[in-house]
Parts: sequence; C-alpha cells; structure tokens
Amino acid sequence: MLALHRPVCLSLTSTDLGICSRINSAATLYQRDQQPFHLVVQGVEFPNDRRKNKKISPETDKGLLWLEISPSRIIMTMQGKGYYSYRHHWEKGLTSRSYFWFNSHDGRENYSFRLGNFTQRLLLEGKPLPKLLHLDYELGLPPVLLGQYSLSLEIYH
Repeated sequence: MLALHRPVCLSLTSTDLGICSRINSAATLYQRDQQPFHLVVQGVEFPNDRRKNKKISPETDKGLLWLEISPSRIIMTMQGKGYYSYRHHWEKGLTSRSYFWFNSHDGRENYSFRLGNFTQRLLLEGKPLPKLLHLDYELGLPPVLLGQYSLSLEIYH
C-alpha cells in the first residue's frame, strides 16, 4: 500500500446560505490498487461549545476526517472527540444519504438523523494520484431543501 503525506486544502461553501469553511492541513493519501484512494486528515480543529459551570465557553474538538475517493463515489467521515460525527455519501447523479450523530455534553443521550443529498457534479482530476476533487450537491429531506453546497479538495504534490 502506497502512503504519501501531502498538504491539502478542503473548502465547503453554501451557494445560498452564506456558509464558507476552509481547512488547510497535512494529510496522508493511501492507495491500494488503482482506486479508490483514502485520504486521512488528523488533528482537524472543529468548533465545539462545552458547558462549564453553566456557562458556554468556546473550545476546539480535534477530530479525524477520512475520505474514500473514486471517480464515481465519495464517502467522507468526520469523527470528533465524542460530541458529534457525520458521514456523507455522494454519487454523481444520485440521491444518497448523509448521517449525523450528536452526543449530549454529559454523555447520557445520543441523537442521530439522516438527510438526503443529491450530487449534481462530481469531478476528480489528476493521474495517477488525485489532485483536485470538486462536488456540487443539494442537502435536504424532500420536499425541504436545506441548501446547495460546493465541496473542493486540493491535494498538493
């Protein structure tokens, strides 16, 4: 198995809600055969509010971001440190599922839900190793649309 360490830039933008997020980090790119590729970003800081003495103080929750990348399907999983996680499945031209898990601050209750996402565009560039991934998708639970999003991943070589 080939494992390469690369700098990456991952950005998520909502085209209709004014949401924009960007992560610049180091990642490990794994390749078993020709495809799929696995990309792992460790120590990603995600915002988190934890209750302390009945006051909410902003802290960070370092998590793991894992992507399985192939020309026809992308799976992205985020695992936080116990408070929330999610998994998105995207396939071009298909409606897939996005799963979200939340844990209460005291760890006693867990909440989960799923939404549908429709992948309008899936573009993967670069051979033999991926350099650019771009997704355009809609997130919601028909008939309610919760936004249109663009996700871009640049892998620097």
